[in-house]
Amino acid sequence: MTPENIKKQYDYLDKLRISGWLWELIRRNEKYKALIRELSLQIKDTPFKAERILTASTWELKLDTLNARTREILSVLQNEFGIKPNPSVSRTCKCPRHYLLADVKFPEDDRAMLVGFPYPETSYREFCHPPVIQGAKPVASAKISSKALEALEKGDDNLFNQYCFKMINKISPSLDIENTLYVGISLSAKKEDLKAQLERLIDEHVKTPNSARFYPDKWKYGLIVRDIRNDTSARKTPTFSEICELLSVTYPDDKNLVDEKNIQNYYKTAEALISSGFKSHMYL
Repeated sequence: MTPENIKKQYDYLDKLRISGWLWELIRRNEKYKALIRELSLQIKDTPFKAERILTASTWELKLDTLNARTREILSVLQNEFGIKPNPSVSRTCKCPRHYLLADVKFPEDDRAMLVGFPYPETSYREFCHPPVIQGAKPVASAKISSKALEALEKGDDNLFNQYCFKMINKISPSLDIENTLYVGISLSAKKEDLKAQLERLIDEHVKTPNSARFYPDKWKYGLIVRDIRNDTSARKTPTFSEICELLSVTYPDDKNLVDEKNIQNYYKTAEALISSGFKSHMYL
């Protein structure tokens, strides 16, 4: 790999937010790769069934229509990796190359849609529609629907409570809804008043753990080193010394890259993040 190829392949990482970084880590996880391979066999020619919940835009898979192993895989993808089926994929763009696609049928109204699970071979910048990673964004929001308000006006507490429960799940950025601070915001309020009150709430309730610090430069170099070391097409595995020399030429302004120990530490950091360390950044 040449310095030019490295910069072309990895410099886009400099502009990634945490959701993009999470995907770059998850897609290199061996367990995730194996699950997607197995899921492709499990769902081949077998459409998912789903049911709409209260509104046309709210739906959930009917897991009891799937075999036990498929249900288990979907559960692990969501609970361990935060990966949910993406309902935004389309056959008319690049999505079929980047997603394991599945048809979703809605028996009650004879409608269908397409969902996808992201292939690990696809980098974040290649997606038309990025992967849906629950827990990748710290903030989610939603306005209450007119149908829910109608149910409240009619005194249909059961229907209103069902909607509220679904909305809580929808606006929770965490995989654990108890690990979420729910805030009501008046849309007629002044922005400066909102900012001041939200800052006080954040200071009071949100504590950033040391394990969740974000070091994009180190992560970038770690992925480069790991990918070079794990390149199966290479005739032999490059040594850390050789990678050190390559990266010091590629990024001459970064003095940390002339030290072989730093290169080894970048590699160890990437391995830890890809293995399970990414979870500390998912707001679990």
